[in-house]
Amino acid sequence: MLKKHGKYFADWRDERGRRHRKSFATAHEAKKYQTKQQSTAAAKKAPASGPRGKSSKHSPKHSRATTTRPTSPKS
Repeated sequence: MLKKHGKYFADWRDERGRRHRKSFATAHEAKKYQTKQQSTAAAKKAPASGPRGKSSKHSPKHSRATTTRPTSPKS
């Protein structure tokens, strides 16, 4: 919660991580609204996925196949 120019602001982030602010006349109203929005956003967030395993897409550099140039025939 933020107090600025005599107003109280509820400050929260939605389920996509975007920041929002809304002004209120009293600190109690702002805090109540902020808590409600934070709990709503937390409920909408997708659960964390499981641990990430190794992908065959990202192999170490030393194991990559190397290409060679074809040699030109000598005359």
